[in-house]
Amino acid sequence: MALVALTLVALPESHPAADRTPLRVGPLLRSLWAVFRTPNGRRLAAIGGLNFAGMFLFISSAPMFIVTLLGGGEQDFWHLFVPLIGGMVAGSWMSGRLAGRIPGRQVATLGFRVALIGGLANVLLAMVPATQHLPWIVLALPIYTFGIALTVPTVTLEMLAEFPHTRGAASSVQSFVQLFFNAIIAGFVAPAVAFSLPSLAASAVGFTLLGALGWTWHLRAQGDEATA
Repeated sequence: MALVALTLVALPESHPAADRTPLRVGPLLRSLWAVFRTPNGRRLAAIGGLNFAGMFLFISSAPMFIVTLLGGGEQDFWHLFVPLIGGMVAGSWMSGRLAGRIPGRQVATLGFRVALIGGLANVLLAMVPATQHLPWIVLALPIYTFGIALTVPTVTLEMLAEFPHTRGAASSVQSFVQLFFNAIIAGFVAPAVAFSLPSLAASAVGFTLLGALGWTWHLRAQGDEATA
C-alpha cells in the first residue's frame, strides 16, 4: 500500500501529455486486435512464445524430472533450476555486451543456433544410459537456456518496432501469447511428455526448432536473407 501511495503521489508521469492515449476500452481492444491480425504480429508473438516454451517445459516438469525420473527429493530441485537460470543469466549478460556491436537479428539467429545445439546435446545425454543421471543429465541445459536468452531481446524489439505507435498493445499481445503457450505446456504438454528423459528433452528442443523455423520465416519475409 505504501508503494501504491508513493507512486500515485510522488512518481511523475514521464510520457508527454500530448502523446498519451486515453484509457478507453474500445480503442484499447481495437489496438490489440490490430496487432494480432497482422501476420508479422502473430508470427513474432508465436516466435517469442516458442523460444521460451522449451525452458518452461522443464520448469513445468520439474517434479517429474527431479523426483520421478532422477529419484531426488524436495531438497534437490536446485539441480535443475541452477543450470536453467544460470544459462539465462549468462545469455542475458552476453546479449547486453553484444548490443550495438552486432546487429540484433544476427544475435537472435546465433541464439537459436546455440539453443538448438544445447537442446540436441541434451537429447543425446538423455538417451544414453550412462548419462541419465546427475550431473551429466543437466550439463547441456545452461547452453540451451543461454541461447534462449540471447534471442529474447531481439524478438521483443522486433515486435515493438513493428508497431511503433501501439507498442503497449504489441507488448501485451506478445505477453499474452507467451502466457497462453505456458498454460498449454503446464496443463497438457508437461504431463504428457515428462514420462521419460528422452521424451522431455526431445519435446523441449522441438519447441525451439519451431521457434527457429519461425524466425527464419520472419527474416525471409523481411528480405533479410543474410541472417536467416
